[in-house]
Amino acid sequence: MRLKEKARSLLEGGGNAIIEYTKEDKTAIFTINRPDKMNVLNVEAMRQFTDLLKEFRDDDSLWVGILTGTGEKVSVPVSTSRIFFP
Repeated sequence: MRLKEKARSLLEGGGNAIIEYTKEDKTAIFTINRPDKMNVLNVEAMRQFTDLLKEFRDDDSLWVGILTGTGEKVSVPVSTSRIFFP
């Protein structure tokens, strides 16, 4: 039996989701939705991803997590420009 929960995001309002979180059977799928930025995680996305990872960690029904991105290109997962050059 395949169970799939609808994707959701921690973002509220009418904006595009930065990270979508989907559960399918025993697998969690984290999809970064920033194709125009090669799916680099900014500070807000890192906060959201951290919260989703905690939820994943605490869900005993999930065995594996997959991190993926939308679009054709994926870069280093974290943008350091705002960390080192405020």
